[in-house]
Amino acid sequence: MKALGTVLVVLGILFLAISGLNAPKAPNISYLVGSFLPGLLFLVIGLKLGQSKKANTDSRASSNDPEDALRVVVPAKPTFRLDTVRANTFKSRANWGVIGGIVLMFTGGTALQREGGQPTAPGILIPMMIWLVGLSWLIWGCVNYMRWKGHSGWFGLFGYLFLPGLIVLAFFPNKRKRLLQEHSPDQVQRANALAEEDRRSGARFLIGLAPIPIFFGSVCAFMYSSASNIDSAEWKELAPSGLGFQIQMPGIPQVEEKNQETPAGNVELRKFLVTPKRNKELFMIVVIRFPVDLGPELGETDKLLELGRQDLLKASQGQLKTERAIFLDGHRGLELEILPPKGAIIKARVFATKTRLYQITVHVSQVRLTSDDVSRFLDSFKFLPDAKTAPQHEGQ
Repeated sequence: MKALGTVLVVLGILFLAISGLNAPKAPNISYLVGSFLPGLLFLVIGLKLGQSKKANTDSRASSNDPEDALRVVVPAKPTFRLDTVRANTFKSRANWGVIGGIVLMFTGGTALQREGGQPTAPGILIPMMIWLVGLSWLIWGCVNYMRWKGHSGWFGLFGYLFLPGLIVLAFFPNKRKRLLQEHSPDQVQRANALAEEDRRSGARFLIGLAPIPIFFGSVCAFMYSSASNIDSAEWKELAPSGLGFQIQMPGIPQVEEKNQETPAGNVELRKFLVTPKRNKELFMIVVIRFPVDLGPELGETDKLLELGRQDLLKASQGQLKTERAIFLDGHRGLELEILPPKGAIIKARVFATKTRLYQITVHVSQVRLTSDDVSRFLDSFKFLPDAKTAPQHEGQ
């Protein structure tokens, strides 16, 4: 049975390692969690078989006396007793806590990386909850590991340091084993103190887990406040004359205008931007209007869209995250997500007609990207009849 338990533990660790390597390819969280279950099951059964074998050995080594639960070390004089059943409970909890905690933290961490592309509140909070539950298990395992070694369970809080903390705990001397091996009379007082500590409940150490729910609550509060919608009364409709569009913006926009003369005629740039006071965000639309004769020189629609794309990347100095083709009223466009160098994210839509290039841009935090405010702003953009440009249909 012991050999079978060892084999199952090795298989469990192997399966968990394979699942970890394949985790980034998992299509969803349910599949990700399910891929870890076989390895975790093997690990659980293997550890259980190992514990059963040890329990059977201890049972055969004992007599029928109720005092068999106590390991008695008898030098000549005096004697002391250590509760081996209690000690084995500490060791079992330590094994389950550390191993289970690492597995859950790895699962939650991998899911967090996968959800980085979809930073919705549920998408972040669920993997984070898995990770924090794993951290709780790890800390509780470290507390019991220290109690098994004969030290105060408070030393288990070194587990918050993760791998360095585990290394520190591993170097703590095992006072329990030392007491059982030395058998010297001067150890009686220490042994009795350890036996008394073993009998005390470990519930007091749960206070060491308090930072975890506090941290989770703080993250939830931050995400809730960040995702709160802008007051509907702040939204204003914008439809500048002669620019061929309308859009809703969260406030009265500031307007910037630039003109540049070219051999083909005047090129006009109009920029409308709003920075909501409550959030450090930017909602902006840029319209470049050029003479109809200049359009062929600049290139066809695809070339104009590429110019708009490059202009956004250059202005933001960011890295392109995603890009996809879109259509609105028959006009071609691009939808982009750009990661600027100082965090947050930019979502933009670019449209091109024969005489205009439109850039609709919103700069928000990651947790706000899928908010109603962003959708309301981008989806409210519409072409007006006075655009005087024939739509370019999808097949063109």
